[in-house]
Amino acid sequence: MRKLLSILLILSTTFTFTNAIAKDSSESLDQIVAVINDDVITRTEVNAAIARIKLQMPQSKTPKFITLQKQVIEQLINRKLQLQMAQQVGVHVSDKELDNAIEMVARQNQSTVSELYQRLQQEHLTVSDYRKEIRDQMTLQKIQQQEVAGKVTITPDEVKNFMRLHPAKLAPENSEYYFEDILIPLPESPSTKQVTNAQQKANQIISDVKKGKSFLAFTQQDKSLQKIELGWRKLADMPSAFIEQASTMQRHDMAGPIQTSNGLHIIYLAELRDKGQNAQANQKQIENLLLQQKFEEAVQNWVSKLRAQAYIVVNSKPHDIT
Repeated sequence: MRKLLSILLILSTTFTFTNAIAKDSSESLDQIVAVINDDVITRTEVNAAIARIKLQMPQSKTPKFITLQKQVIEQLINRKLQLQMAQQVGVHVSDKELDNAIEMVARQNQSTVSELYQRLQQEHLTVSDYRKEIRDQMTLQKIQQQEVAGKVTITPDEVKNFMRLHPAKLAPENSEYYFEDILIPLPESPSTKQVTNAQQKANQIISDVKKGKSFLAFTQQDKSLQKIELGWRKLADMPSAFIEQASTMQRHDMAGPIQTSNGLHIIYLAELRDKGQNAQANQKQIENLLLQQKFEEAVQNWVSKLRAQAYIVVNSKPHDIT
């Protein structure tokens, strides 16, 4: 419901839906962009969808028009197929469900439904078109839940494997790391030989630690090495050069050599702790993340099957659409 509400909120603030062109004998062929079974996508629908995207996306990040146009046509085809399937299997959204959803949108915008409708009219948008768009979005949610969601499962092994491979994603805002750091100093402008020697020394340290030698013992034996205590830190507070490798490390992992302006670093994750979040909450967080990922993949696979079974003809010159 939270995901659906966020979609409806976006629609309520950036809605520019345009009336679909009536599919009758007066509609000229050049207005039909694609045929999907017994339905069509019109030029007006494509242009309206492009306008919606441009309103929601910064101009600097908007792809080239032809690229965007092709993407929009593909999205509209997928949408039509899902709505057709919903109609075939009897999935629908009642007027009461629709009214409740729009009331939620209005409350989230700190307004009444009447005020929401008045704002639409001021923007030259019709209430009927707005309600149709919201109903279609809710129908898509329902058909996806019915046809896909029930088939998506997560096993305990998948959760454990994810937690092992992506420890930083468990609770990135709460996790704290205790790193030990060995620095092999280098001058401001080191020669190639100096860098090579430092790398060889770093690789030897890593090799010896893996064989069981104490990490910090090297700084006691070799006075040219520097021991740096980073203390307990959140990932965001780590030196920027360390963050990428640190984010994927597990307890007692090493990373390096990492070159910075003062030399080569070898970091060792001595401890990792979560503040204010227990293991059960972590596991639930991962389960929800994996379920969402697998659900999205399953929806894509399901839509691909719908496309394979459908009659689809797309205008061979989509760039002619203006």
